Amino acid sequence: MLAYIAELAENGKETARVNYQLPGWVSHHNGDLWRQSAPVGNYGQGSPQWAMFNMSAAWLCMDLWEHYAFNQDEGFLRNEAYPLMKGAAEFCLAWLIPGPDGHLVTAPSTSTENSFFTPDGQAAQLSIASAQDMALIWDLFTNCIEASRILGIDQDFSAQVQKAREKLFPYQVGSQGQLQEWSVDFKEPEPHHRHMSHLIGFFLAARSPRKTIRV
Repeated sequence: MLAYIAELAENGKETARVNYQLPGWVSHHNGDLWRQSAPVGNYGQGSPQWAMFNMSAAWLCMDLWEHYAFNQDEGFLRNEAYPLMKGAAEFCLAWLIPGPDGHLVTAPSTSTENSFFTPDGQAAQLSIASAQDMALIWDLFTNCIEASRILGIDQDFSAQVQKAREKLFPYQVGSQGQLQEWSVDFKEPEPHHRHMSHLIGFFLAARSPRKTIRV
């Protein structure tokens, strides 16, 4: 798995350059034996419900950090994990844009395979700053900051990441007392959708006591 992430990142650098003209590396919702990192279609016609999800590099980097957190191998952190985590963070830093109230947001943004209703009643999948995106980036940035501190390197980059982390769009509570899946409290075609990806930040906090839930 760890070797797969490293190899995927090599293709991911090209995807970041070609698809986004951005630094670092990126991967989307669907990888394979050939280290596919670009958006994929479905029989030639991709759906934004999955094709536009570009946060899997941040998601995969969780495993790199958890491997270090378990075995405390600083050699692994320095030589393998941190360069990959930094590359994913470089893409996220460049991908974030100013949004509502000066917060940093992802745009476009999806919440795994889910949809919402626009104000005129149409079903849509793309918005900005899904809770899932914000949680994944917050976790990646937090781990990069901690790794920089442990290794005693990249203080300038760490400061840049920390500044961006402080500006990430925060979680929102919806009209039903729920954690909003998107930055806006949209009505949903499937309120009980099978994916609960917007809760990933809560699972991260439960798994890693050092982390707190942003509100």
